[in-house]
Amino acid sequence: MKTHFKTLAILAALALATSVQAQVTLNRIGVGSATDFPAFSISGLNGTLAFESIGTTPAGATIAGGASQGANIANVTGEIFNWTGPNSILSAISIIDMGAAGGDTYQPFLFDLGTGIYNLPSLQFNPSIQTDLFSDSDSITMPALGSKNFVELDLTGSDQITLVTGQSYAFGLALTSGSANLNFERASGAQSDPNGDGYTFANFASTADNAAPYSGSVRNEFIGVYTTPVPEPSSMVLMGLGILVGGMLIRRRQKA
Repeated sequence: MKTHFKTLAILAALALATSVQAQVTLNRIGVGSATDFPAFSISGLNGTLAFESIGTTPAGATIAGGASQGANIANVTGEIFNWTGPNSILSAISIIDMGAAGGDTYQPFLFDLGTGIYNLPSLQFNPSIQTDLFSDSDSITMPALGSKNFVELDLTGSDQITLVTGQSYAFGLALTSGSANLNFERASGAQSDPNGDGYTFANFASTADNAAPYSGSVRNEFIGVYTTPVPEPSSMVLMGLGILVGGMLIRRRQKA
């Protein structure tokens, strides 16, 4: 019996060490009169709101006072945020789609920029030396929307990376096909933000900044970050054991 459970423990550890297929799916809901991103993920399964780049003041930093920005300003657009919470699993990210024809395909990406703070137009980073924490095979097609919607990217598998306390991250969408007709909401007017700011760049070989089209001032793209707690090691082993034991019982029944 001891040998049997020892074997199960080893198999469970191996199963947990195996990479899981990455996947990004979309969920959306109308903004309506909301003043914040939803407190819980739209899917209901992908965590709670842990960070958002919108503010209560000034008026231009609120959802009601934000401005519509067309993604055709560049091939890539996104937002930098500094993670100040505890180490947590990133389970979803939302943007606000202002309504567009849809049909464009984008590759979502996430860079770990280290402990530096990127909250001024003069503080730039070089995308060509960054490692995408998401899967390179990720691809999303924006739906056709006629009004302002929260559009949530639900992350599963290896895309559910761990956000580390004190690190700055650059989230973005890179256009891979289509005519760049996505319109997203951003802050209107200069905004003081201790966490980061919005940025654009033409391709992954160029330098990212927010000087254009943001008039050289901080203009946050509105994003919501959803997280779940980091599982305890013992919980992960038990989960792996449960999956393996369940599979063994099913196979035993099938043989019977």
